[in-house]
Amino acid sequence: MSPKTARWARLAGWTLALAVLVVLYVVLQPHIVGDRRFNRDRSETFKVWILGFGIGLVALRWAWHRWLEPRASSLTRWSSRALAFLLLALCFTAVANYGRFGTYVIRDRVDVYDLIHYYLNARYFDELGYYDLYPACILADLENGGPWFKSNPPTFQDQDENGYAFRPISEGVQKGLTVKEKFTPERWASFSHEFLVLQRETYGLTLDYWWQLVNDHGFNGSPAWVGYASPIAKLVPVESVKLLGYLDLVLLLGAVGASWWAFGGWSAGFLLLFLVTTYSTRWPTVTWAFLRYDYAVALILGAAFVRKGKGFWAGLSTSHATAMRIFPLLWSFGPAVQGLWQLVRHRRLERFALLFLAGFVVWLLALEANFAIQYGWDAVVSYWTDMATHMEPANLSSRREGLAIALAYRGEFDAGWSEARINRVAFQEPIRMVVAALLLLPLAWGLRRADRAEAYALGFIPFFALTTASYYYYVVRAPLIAVYGSDLRRGRHALALGFLLAVDLFSNFAEQHLGGNRIFVIGWLGWSLLAFCIGTIGVLLWEDAHARPKTAPLPEPS
Repeated sequence: MSPKTARWARLAGWTLALAVLVVLYVVLQPHIVGDRRFNRDRSETFKVWILGFGIGLVALRWAWHRWLEPRASSLTRWSSRALAFLLLALCFTAVANYGRFGTYVIRDRVDVYDLIHYYLNARYFDELGYYDLYPACILADLENGGPWFKSNPPTFQDQDENGYAFRPISEGVQKGLTVKEKFTPERWASFSHEFLVLQRETYGLTLDYWWQLVNDHGFNGSPAWVGYASPIAKLVPVESVKLLGYLDLVLLLGAVGASWWAFGGWSAGFLLLFLVTTYSTRWPTVTWAFLRYDYAVALILGAAFVRKGKGFWAGLSTSHATAMRIFPLLWSFGPAVQGLWQLVRHRRLERFALLFLAGFVVWLLALEANFAIQYGWDAVVSYWTDMATHMEPANLSSRREGLAIALAYRGEFDAGWSEARINRVAFQEPIRMVVAALLLLPLAWGLRRADRAEAYALGFIPFFALTTASYYYYVVRAPLIAVYGSDLRRGRHALALGFLLAVDLFSNFAEQHLGGNRIFVIGWLGWSLLAFCIGTIGVLLWEDAHARPKTAPLPEPS
């Protein structure tokens, strides 16, 4: 059989396998769902079982490489196909479960809370900027027969260049009148209409959520994100806002395809499995929000380009992620360490590192210039002022994660942050910086001659050590899943992948069975990820110490 014929035969085989799964789904779906809608609690519980099977599949694939692959027999071929089919079936089940075994979640639902922040503020950024969303919403509500809910909240979270402050709702109304003056009559009428559709005609915004919304920390999309998201938002009226939710779906599917291209089918399968089962994508649900996963997609693409040796495009992808959320800059840690090592050790500038830097700088300047031309540098200053305040310990939410949270956790079962714990985070900052240095210095040494793609993906460790980000940003473990899933011949890759899946298994289990004890879930997640960081650094140092001496620089990528 010619190679071309073999490829077509494999494609036909997998098409048939997928068709079988679709038929099984159609037959079994009514029995799974039953007489009532498959709700979120059932879906989240089901994720625990799916992740358990995923961990088992990692172990089976590693065992296949160890004991069956060397035999090169018919059993080897058929067992490999069987395992691949199991991965396909597991991914199919996980995707169906993420959609709650129906079309309603993916086709109809949106997250009003998120869209008011990211769609509405982006659509009217010219008038609202970074500080004026809540006063405008409060006024639009009252001008149109409000308060829509039983009562207005007693306070709202005011924002200006001096930071955050809770103020009486009456002041929000007065500030709203000032904000309204920035609008033309036509633009204010349009804003009011679109806000009222989201508030009153779209499912999801309750009295409790309304009170929480106007006391939240406001809109904080980065300047680069606003620069390209605002023109897109202006094209889509609120009646068609669901269309914007599909952008994330398309981007994430593209990222899975990029993983297949760079790392292979097993990597793409485990990446897809992770994206629809991880604790980090429980909110916002994919297709419910507007461009909320673009940075994660960019980092996955960055890892794919690194594996393929395309330095410029890897730098550009990392630059895009950085411009969207700032913290992805830390995924430059591995490429920077390896480029610096080549310069110091071999007195040469590595071509890959130079191309990475060029791609990063060129695209970052282009994105920032695009925003500055549209809105001016004052808006850039407003954003950085807002973010500096947003990251202060006093503004910690019960969903933040990172080394700071892991070190401050003492095993408590609480729903939110106590003042004592917030003070502990602030007090421990010098200690945390020392611990972070003790992680990053040996990590740099271990990465200097490591596989490029893994060195890039392990930008996760500086992210964990140096930032305190909300749990949903921890979807950035995705490049690690892609890298480790690509080669399960190596025992440590299988162990790392299984451990990362187990972390999400525990997080989903704890959320369902210990719901309301957010600090417990986040605290144990922090401890688990700290253990992953320490274990990974230890393995890298051991491998580096036992590697054969290298007298030549790393080969240039083809």
